[in-house]
Amino acid sequence: MSCTEKNKAVKDLPDTLEEMQTLFRSIEHGCLIGLQQEILDNIVKTRIQRGDTMFLNKRIGAFSDALSVVAKFFENPWIEVSRYLDNDSAAYVLNNAGFNLRGLGRLTEALEPMLKACKIRESQKNWRNAAINHSNISELLLCLGKIDESISHSEKSVKLSDQSLNPFHQMGKRTTLADALHEANFIDKSYSLFNEALKYQIEWMPDTPFLNALAGYRFNNLLLTKGDTDLVLQNSMKLYSFDKENKKLLGLGLYSLLIGSAYLKKNLYDSSLFWLNHSVISLHSAGQKIMLPRGLIARATLHRHTNNFKLAHQDLQEVYDIAEPSGMRLHLTDYHLEMARLLLAENTAYFYQATTDYKRSPQYHINEAERLIKATGYHRRDQELTELKQTILTPYPPSDLLSSPIA
Repeated sequence: MSCTEKNKAVKDLPDTLEEMQTLFRSIEHGCLIGLQQEILDNIVKTRIQRGDTMFLNKRIGAFSDALSVVAKFFENPWIEVSRYLDNDSAAYVLNNAGFNLRGLGRLTEALEPMLKACKIRESQKNWRNAAINHSNISELLLCLGKIDESISHSEKSVKLSDQSLNPFHQMGKRTTLADALHEANFIDKSYSLFNEALKYQIEWMPDTPFLNALAGYRFNNLLLTKGDTDLVLQNSMKLYSFDKENKKLLGLGLYSLLIGSAYLKKNLYDSSLFWLNHSVISLHSAGQKIMLPRGLIARATLHRHTNNFKLAHQDLQEVYDIAEPSGMRLHLTDYHLEMARLLLAENTAYFYQATTDYKRSPQYHINEAERLIKATGYHRRDQELTELKQTILTPYPPSDLLSSPIA
Protein backbone atom coordinates (compact mmCIF):
# COMPACT_ATOMS: atom_id res chain seq x y z
CA MET A 1 0.00 0.00 0.00
CA SER A 2 1.38 3.39 -0.96
CA CYS A 3 1.89 6.25 1.52
CA THR A 4 -0.87 8.18 -0.21
CA GLU A 5 -3.36 5.33 0.31
CA LYS A 6 -2.42 4.97 3.96
CA ASN A 7 -3.35 8.60 4.61
CA LYS A 8 -6.78 8.73 2.97
CA ALA A 9 -8.38 9.17 6.38
CA VAL A 10 -6.29 12.27 6.98
CA LYS A 11 -7.57 15.65 5.81
CA ASP A 12 -6.27 16.11 2.25
CA LEU A 13 -5.05 19.65 2.85
CA PRO A 14 -4.52 20.10 6.61
CA ASP A 15 -4.60 23.71 7.77
CA THR A 16 -2.83 23.52 11.16
CA LEU A 17 0.27 21.92 12.63
CA GLU A 18 -1.95 19.67 14.72
CA GLU A 19 -3.74 18.40 11.62
CA MET A 20 -0.38 17.78 9.92
CA GLN A 21 1.02 15.49 12.61
CA THR A 22 -0.09 12.31 10.85
CA LEU A 23 1.54 13.50 7.64
CA PHE A 24 4.75 14.30 9.52
CA ARG A 25 4.82 10.74 10.90
CA SER A 26 4.20 9.35 7.41
CA ILE A 27 7.16 11.34 6.10
CA GLU A 28 9.44 9.97 8.78
CA HIS A 29 8.34 6.35 8.30
CA GLY A 30 8.39 6.57 4.49
CA CYS A 31 11.89 8.02 4.41
CA LEU A 32 13.18 5.25 6.68
CA ILE A 33 12.25 2.68 4.02
CA GLY A 34 13.57 4.60 1.01
CA LEU A 35 10.38 6.24 -0.27
CA GLN A 36 11.82 9.75 -0.32
CA GLN A 37 10.77 10.52 -3.91
CA GLU A 38 7.15 9.42 -3.42
CA ILE A 39 6.91 11.16 -0.06
CA LEU A 40 8.31 14.43 -1.44
CA ASP A 41 6.03 14.45 -4.48
CA ASN A 42 2.79 13.22 -2.91
CA ILE A 43 2.93 14.61 0.63
CA VAL A 44 5.44 17.44 1.05
CA LYS A 45 4.94 19.32 -2.22
CA THR A 46 1.26 18.56 -2.69
CA ARG A 47 -0.34 18.37 0.74
CA ILE A 48 1.94 20.30 3.10
CA GLN A 49 3.59 23.04 1.04
CA ARG A 50 0.89 23.11 -1.67
CA GLY A 51 3.18 23.90 -4.57
CA ASP A 52 4.66 27.38 -4.74
CA THR A 53 2.45 28.72 -1.92
CA MET A 54 4.90 27.36 0.71
CA PHE A 55 1.90 26.92 3.01
CA LEU A 56 3.76 25.62 6.05
CA ASN A 57 6.08 28.63 6.02
CA LYS A 58 4.01 31.51 4.70
CA ARG A 59 0.56 30.71 6.08
CA ILE A 60 1.52 29.02 9.39
CA GLY A 61 4.97 30.54 9.98
CA ALA A 62 6.34 27.14 11.03
CA PHE A 63 9.92 27.42 9.77
CA SER A 64 11.29 25.05 12.40
CA ASP A 65 8.76 22.36 11.46
CA ALA A 66 9.42 22.93 7.76
CA LEU A 67 13.15 22.49 8.35
CA SER A 68 12.50 19.26 10.28
CA VAL A 69 10.49 17.98 7.32
CA VAL A 70 13.13 18.78 4.72
CA ALA A 71 15.88 17.29 6.93
CA LYS A 72 14.39 13.84 6.26
CA PHE A 73 15.57 14.13 2.66
CA PHE A 74 19.26 14.53 3.48
CA GLU A 75 21.94 11.92 4.08
CA ASN A 76 24.08 14.63 5.67
CA PRO A 77 22.31 17.92 6.44
CA TRP A 78 22.68 20.34 4.71
CA ILE A 79 25.25 19.02 2.29
CA GLU A 80 24.41 15.57 0.95
CA VAL A 81 20.90 14.94 -0.39
CA SER A 82 19.21 11.51 -0.20
CA ARG A 83 20.35 9.12 -2.93
CA TYR A 84 16.70 8.23 -3.55
CA LEU A 85 15.88 11.66 -5.00
CA ASP A 86 16.19 12.69 -8.64
CA ASN A 87 18.25 15.73 -9.59
CA ASP A 88 15.26 18.08 -9.75
CA SER A 89 14.08 17.04 -6.29
CA ALA A 90 17.61 17.42 -4.92
CA ALA A 91 17.61 21.06 -5.99
CA TYR A 92 14.17 21.52 -4.43
CA VAL A 93 15.17 20.21 -0.98
CA LEU A 94 18.51 22.09 -1.04
CA ASN A 95 16.75 25.39 -1.76
CA ASN A 96 14.06 24.69 0.83
CA ALA A 97 16.66 23.85 3.46
CA GLY A 98 18.41 27.16 2.78
CA PHE A 99 15.13 29.07 2.82
CA ASN A 100 14.17 27.61 6.22
CA LEU A 101 17.61 28.07 7.73
CA ARG A 102 17.59 31.69 6.60
CA GLY A 103 14.15 32.26 8.10
CA LEU A 104 15.38 30.84 11.41
CA GLY A 105 18.36 33.19 11.44
CA ARG A 106 20.93 30.47 10.67
CA LEU A 107 22.35 32.47 7.82
CA THR A 108 25.82 30.99 7.39
CA GLU A 109 24.35 27.46 7.31
CA ALA A 110 21.80 28.54 4.71
CA LEU A 111 24.28 29.72 2.09
CA GLU A 112 25.82 26.39 1.01
CA PRO A 113 22.59 24.50 0.20
CA MET A 114 21.26 27.56 -1.65
CA LEU A 115 24.41 27.77 -3.78
CA LYS A 116 24.23 24.04 -4.54
CA ALA A 117 20.59 24.29 -5.58
CA CYS A 118 21.46 27.20 -7.86
CA LYS A 119 24.24 25.21 -9.53
CA ILE A 120 21.87 22.32 -10.27
CA ARG A 121 19.21 24.61 -11.73
CA GLU A 122 21.71 26.34 -14.00
CA SER A 123 23.08 22.99 -15.21
CA GLN A 124 19.49 22.01 -16.07
CA LYS A 125 18.96 25.36 -17.84
CA ASN A 126 15.93 25.74 -15.60
CA TRP A 127 15.98 29.52 -15.79
CA ARG A 128 12.83 30.08 -13.72
CA ASN A 129 14.11 28.19 -10.69
CA ALA A 130 17.67 29.42 -11.16
CA ALA A 131 16.29 32.97 -11.00
CA ILE A 132 14.49 32.07 -7.75
CA ASN A 133 17.70 30.59 -6.32
CA HIS A 134 19.82 33.64 -7.16
CA SER A 135 17.13 35.89 -5.66
CA ASN A 136 17.07 33.87 -2.42
CA ILE A 137 20.87 34.03 -2.22
CA SER A 138 20.76 37.79 -2.84
CA GLU A 139 18.32 38.30 0.04
CA LEU A 140 20.52 36.19 2.32
CA LEU A 141 23.70 38.06 1.39
CA LEU A 142 21.93 41.40 1.89
CA CYS A 143 21.03 40.51 5.46
CA LEU A 144 24.62 39.38 6.07
CA GLY A 145 25.75 42.82 4.95
CA LYS A 146 27.43 41.66 1.74
CA ILE A 147 25.68 44.24 -0.40
CA ASP A 148 27.92 44.11 -3.47
CA GLU A 149 27.55 40.32 -3.68
CA SER A 150 23.82 40.66 -3.09
CA ILE A 151 23.53 43.07 -6.02
CA SER A 152 25.54 40.70 -8.22
CA HIS A 153 23.26 37.73 -7.51
CA SER A 154 20.11 39.78 -7.93
CA GLU A 155 21.36 41.07 -11.30
CA LYS A 156 21.83 37.44 -12.37
CA SER A 157 18.35 36.71 -11.09
CA VAL A 158 16.87 39.46 -13.26
CA LYS A 159 18.67 38.19 -16.38
CA LEU A 160 17.54 34.60 -15.76
CA SER A 161 13.96 35.69 -15.07
CA ASP A 162 13.97 37.44 -18.45
CA GLN A 163 15.11 34.18 -20.07
CA SER A 164 12.22 32.40 -18.35
CA LEU A 165 9.72 34.86 -19.91
CA ASN A 166 7.65 34.61 -16.72
CA PRO A 167 6.23 38.07 -15.85
CA PHE A 168 5.69 37.15 -12.18
CA HIS A 169 9.38 36.37 -11.72
CA GLN A 170 10.46 39.25 -13.94
CA MET A 171 8.53 41.50 -11.56
CA GLY A 172 9.71 39.93 -8.32
CA LYS A 173 13.39 39.62 -9.18
CA ARG A 174 13.56 43.28 -10.15
CA THR A 175 12.28 44.22 -6.70
CA THR A 176 15.00 42.08 -5.10
CA LEU A 177 17.62 44.03 -7.04
CA ALA A 178 15.88 47.33 -6.33
CA ASP A 179 15.89 46.55 -2.61
CA ALA A 180 19.63 45.85 -2.58
CA LEU A 181 20.29 49.06 -4.52
CA HIS A 182 18.13 50.95 -2.01
CA GLU A 183 20.32 49.74 0.87
CA ALA A 184 23.41 50.86 -1.06
CA ASN A 185 21.72 54.28 -1.44
CA PHE A 186 21.26 54.14 -5.22
CA ILE A 187 17.82 55.66 -4.81
CA ASP A 188 17.13 56.68 -8.44
CA LYS A 189 18.23 53.30 -9.84
CA SER A 190 16.10 51.53 -7.25
CA TYR A 191 13.04 53.64 -8.05
CA SER A 192 13.44 53.03 -11.78
CA LEU A 193 13.58 49.25 -11.23
CA PHE A 194 10.43 49.31 -9.13
CA ASN A 195 8.66 51.06 -12.00
CA GLU A 196 9.89 48.35 -14.39
CA ALA A 197 8.63 45.72 -11.95
CA LEU A 198 5.21 47.35 -11.91
CA LYS A 199 4.92 46.93 -15.69
CA TYR A 200 5.48 43.19 -15.34
CA GLN A 201 3.02 43.07 -12.44
CA ILE A 202 0.34 44.60 -14.67
CA GLU A 203 1.20 42.14 -17.47
CA TRP A 204 0.97 39.22 -15.03
CA MET A 205 -2.14 40.35 -13.12
CA PRO A 206 -3.94 43.23 -14.85
CA ASP A 207 -6.68 43.09 -12.20
CA THR A 208 -4.06 43.79 -9.48
CA PRO A 209 -2.12 46.73 -10.96
CA PHE A 210 0.08 47.40 -7.93
CA LEU A 211 3.09 45.81 -6.27
CA ASN A 212 2.02 43.72 -3.29
CA ALA A 213 3.37 41.16 -0.81
CA LEU A 214 7.15 41.52 -0.28
CA ALA A 215 7.53 43.49 -3.52
CA GLY A 216 5.01 46.06 -2.28
CA TYR A 217 6.77 46.37 1.07
CA ARG A 218 10.11 46.98 -0.63
CA PHE A 219 8.67 49.68 -2.89
CA ASN A 220 6.86 51.51 -0.10
CA ASN A 221 9.94 51.29 2.09
CA LEU A 222 11.78 53.17 -0.64
CA LEU A 223 8.95 55.72 -0.79
CA LEU A 224 9.34 56.20 2.96
CA THR A 225 13.03 56.95 2.45
CA LYS A 226 12.05 59.48 -0.24
CA GLY A 227 9.69 61.16 2.25
CA ASP A 228 6.39 60.24 0.59
CA THR A 229 4.78 59.53 3.96
CA ASP A 230 1.15 60.12 3.01
CA LEU A 231 1.44 57.92 -0.08
CA VAL A 232 3.07 55.15 1.98
CA LEU A 233 0.23 55.35 4.49
CA GLN A 234 -2.40 55.19 1.75
CA ASN A 235 -0.70 52.30 -0.09
CA SER A 236 0.09 50.30 3.04
CA MET A 237 -3.47 50.46 4.39
CA LYS A 238 -4.72 49.01 1.10
CA LEU A 239 -2.00 46.36 0.98
CA TYR A 240 -2.54 45.41 4.62
CA SER A 241 -6.21 44.70 3.85
CA PHE A 242 -5.16 42.71 0.76
CA ASP A 243 -2.80 40.48 2.78
CA LYS A 244 -5.26 40.14 5.63
CA GLU A 245 -7.81 38.75 3.21
CA ASN A 246 -5.20 36.32 1.88
CA LYS A 247 -3.90 35.42 5.38
CA LYS A 248 -0.27 36.30 4.65
CA LEU A 249 1.52 36.57 7.99
CA LEU A 250 4.69 38.23 6.74
CA GLY A 251 2.76 40.81 4.72
CA LEU A 252 0.65 41.72 7.75
CA GLY A 253 3.79 42.30 9.79
CA LEU A 254 5.58 44.33 7.14
CA TYR A 255 2.63 46.54 6.19
CA SER A 256 1.85 47.16 9.86
CA LEU A 257 5.48 48.25 10.15
CA LEU A 258 5.11 50.71 7.28
CA ILE A 259 1.85 52.10 8.66
CA GLY A 260 3.31 52.48 12.16
CA SER A 261 6.46 54.10 10.78
CA ALA A 262 4.45 56.54 8.67
CA TYR A 263 2.36 57.55 11.69
CA LEU A 264 5.55 58.03 13.69
CA LYS A 265 6.91 60.39 11.03
CA LYS A 266 3.68 62.37 11.39
CA ASN A 267 4.14 62.40 15.23
CA LEU A 268 0.88 60.46 15.73
CA TYR A 269 2.30 58.35 18.54
CA ASP A 270 -0.80 56.47 19.69
CA SER A 271 -1.59 55.29 16.17
CA SER A 272 2.05 54.44 15.61
CA LEU A 273 2.21 52.34 18.77
CA PHE A 274 -0.91 50.38 17.80
CA TRP A 275 0.48 49.43 14.41
CA LEU A 276 4.06 48.78 15.53
CA ASN A 277 2.83 46.49 18.31
CA HIS A 278 0.78 44.67 15.68
CA SER A 279 3.84 44.49 13.43
CA VAL A 280 6.05 42.88 16.07
CA ILE A 281 3.36 40.33 16.96
CA SER A 282 2.76 39.47 13.29
CA LEU A 283 6.47 39.20 12.47
CA HIS A 284 6.93 36.88 15.46
CA SER A 285 4.04 34.77 14.14
CA ALA A 286 5.49 34.74 10.63
CA GLY A 287 8.56 32.97 12.05
CA GLN A 288 11.14 34.86 9.98
CA LYS A 289 13.89 36.10 12.26
CA ILE A 290 15.51 38.02 9.43
CA MET A 291 12.51 40.38 9.35
CA LEU A 292 11.66 40.73 13.04
CA PRO A 293 14.43 43.25 13.90
CA ARG A 294 12.83 45.77 11.53
CA GLY A 295 9.68 45.93 13.64
CA LEU A 296 11.60 45.98 16.91
CA ILE A 297 13.87 48.85 15.85
CA ALA A 298 10.93 50.92 14.65
CA ARG A 299 9.10 50.34 17.93
CA ALA A 300 12.25 51.19 19.91
CA THR A 301 12.41 54.47 17.98
CA LEU A 302 8.82 55.24 18.95
CA HIS A 303 9.54 54.43 22.61
CA ARG A 304 12.50 56.81 22.50
CA HIS A 305 10.31 59.59 21.10
CA THR A 306 7.80 59.06 23.93
CA ASN A 307 10.56 58.80 26.60
CA ASN A 308 9.76 55.13 27.34
CA PHE A 309 13.47 54.42 27.55
CA LYS A 310 13.16 51.09 29.38
CA LEU A 311 10.91 49.65 26.66
CA ALA A 312 13.24 51.00 23.97
CA HIS A 313 16.17 49.20 25.59
CA GLN A 314 14.16 45.96 25.73
CA ASP A 315 13.37 46.08 22.02
CA LEU A 316 16.94 46.92 21.08
CA GLN A 317 18.28 44.10 23.27
CA GLU A 318 16.06 41.66 21.38
CA VAL A 319 17.40 43.03 18.08
CA TYR A 320 20.96 42.49 19.27
CA ASP A 321 20.21 38.98 20.52
CA ILE A 322 18.86 38.04 17.07
CA ALA A 323 21.28 39.92 14.84
CA GLU A 324 24.66 39.54 16.51
CA PRO A 325 24.98 35.72 16.61
CA SER A 326 23.42 35.41 13.14
CA GLY A 327 25.72 37.92 11.50
CA MET A 328 22.87 40.20 10.38
CA ARG A 329 25.14 43.18 9.87
CA LEU A 330 22.54 45.56 8.43
CA HIS A 331 20.29 45.02 11.43
CA LEU A 332 23.32 45.43 13.70
CA THR A 333 24.09 48.76 12.03
CA ASP A 334 20.53 49.93 12.67
CA TYR A 335 20.81 48.68 16.26
CA HIS A 336 23.94 50.75 16.90
CA LEU A 337 22.49 53.88 15.29
CA GLU A 338 19.29 53.68 17.32
CA MET A 339 21.16 52.80 20.53
CA ALA A 340 23.31 55.90 20.06
CA ARG A 341 20.18 58.04 19.64
CA LEU A 342 18.56 56.40 22.65
CA LEU A 343 21.56 57.01 24.92
CA LEU A 344 21.78 60.61 23.77
CA ALA A 345 18.07 61.07 24.48
CA GLU A 346 18.48 59.58 27.96
CA ASN A 347 21.48 61.76 28.64
CA THR A 348 19.56 64.86 27.56
CA ALA A 349 16.57 63.90 29.69
CA TYR A 350 18.80 63.40 32.72
CA PHE A 351 20.99 66.47 32.11
CA TYR A 352 23.68 64.65 30.14
CA GLN A 353 25.31 62.19 32.50
CA ALA A 354 28.70 60.95 31.27
CA THR A 355 29.52 57.27 31.65
CA THR A 356 32.78 55.46 32.32
CA ASP A 357 31.49 52.36 30.52
CA TYR A 358 32.58 52.91 26.92
CA LYS A 359 30.13 50.37 25.52
CA ARG A 360 27.31 52.29 27.22
CA SER A 361 28.38 55.53 25.55
CA PRO A 362 26.84 57.03 22.40
CA GLN A 363 30.33 57.34 20.92
CA TYR A 364 30.87 53.57 21.04
CA HIS A 365 27.69 52.89 19.10
CA ILE A 366 28.43 55.65 16.57
CA ASN A 367 31.88 54.15 15.96
CA GLU A 368 30.42 50.64 15.56
CA ALA A 369 27.79 51.91 13.12
CA GLU A 370 30.45 53.70 11.09
CA ARG A 371 32.63 50.57 11.00
CA LEU A 372 29.71 48.44 9.79
CA ILE A 373 28.58 50.95 7.16
CA LYS A 374 32.08 51.02 5.68
CA ALA A 375 32.37 47.21 5.79
CA THR A 376 28.97 46.50 4.25
CA GLY A 377 28.33 49.41 1.89
CA TYR A 378 25.10 50.19 3.77
CA HIS A 379 25.18 53.79 2.58
CA ARG A 380 21.45 54.36 3.04
CA ARG A 381 22.44 55.20 6.62
CA ASP A 382 25.20 57.69 5.75
CA GLN A 383 23.12 60.76 6.56
CA GLU A 384 22.01 59.35 9.92
CA LEU A 385 25.63 58.62 10.80
CA THR A 386 26.67 62.17 9.85
CA GLU A 387 23.90 63.68 11.96
CA LEU A 388 24.88 61.58 14.98
CA LYS A 389 28.54 62.55 14.63
CA GLN A 390 27.48 66.20 14.60
CA THR A 391 25.19 65.66 17.56
CA ILE A 392 27.88 64.13 19.75
CA LEU A 393 29.88 67.38 19.57
CA THR A 394 27.39 69.24 21.80
CA PRO A 395 26.43 68.28 25.36
CA TYR A 396 22.79 69.15 24.73
CA PRO A 397 21.91 67.67 21.31
CA PRO A 398 19.02 69.38 19.52
CA SER A 399 15.93 67.17 19.52
CA ASP A 400 15.55 67.34 15.72
CA LEU A 401 18.92 65.63 15.31
CA LEU A 402 17.70 62.73 17.43
CA SER A 403 14.87 61.88 15.07
CA SER A 404 15.65 59.17 12.53
CA PRO A 405 14.35 57.66 9.32
CA ILE A 406 12.26 54.57 10.05
CA ALA A 407 12.28 51.14 8.37
